[in-house]
Amino acid sequence: LIKYAEMKPKQFLCLEGEDSATEFVLSQFEGLDEGAELIDLWDFGPNPAYHYDYAYHASFGDHALTLASDPAMAVAADLNPWIQNRRGWLKDFTAFFPDETPGQGTVAQARYGNSPAHREEGQNVLFLDSHVGFEKRSYCGKDKDNIYTLQKGEDRIRGAAPVPFDCRPSGTQDSLLLHDPPTSRESLRR
Repeated sequence: LIKYAEMKPKQFLCLEGEDSATEFVLSQFEGLDEGAELIDLWDFGPNPAYHYDYAYHASFGDHALTLASDPAMAVAADLNPWIQNRRGWLKDFTAFFPDETPGQGTVAQARYGNSPAHREEGQNVLFLDSHVGFEKRSYCGKDKDNIYTLQKGEDRIRGAAPVPFDCRPSGTQDSLLLHDPPTSRESLRR
């Protein structure tokens, strides 16, 4: 989005919370080619997890979203609860059960699948048709696809927990949203 849609790094920060990410500023990083511009880079520095507050659709591979994709596909949302982030959030996937068939979990077990950013009440989700909604369940993608898990066979609502750096959407209707886990606080230059 920065490279091709002229968005600014500041637009990837959530103003809510005490431990918000810091804006990525190109001049803070050494070792770049002379004259390097933000659009020359592919990521937010050596430890990108500290410079954004959202999970994004996995845009590489056979199932990348395009403007021809279904408008109900999720593009971005609050951080994925199944991938560690700079705040240390990493939930236990075995405790998540949707409160709809086939999950048959309780309301509390279903809310456990939400991003922790809003006390598990829900998550802000950007859809391909450009609308944003505060969704009370993580299975809010097309046909109740879980935006934070990998589709597993016919199971779209619960799915399987993603594996950071080794996970891609299972098909063109999988709204899998990921973020990079932190590598270390030492590599962050503020």
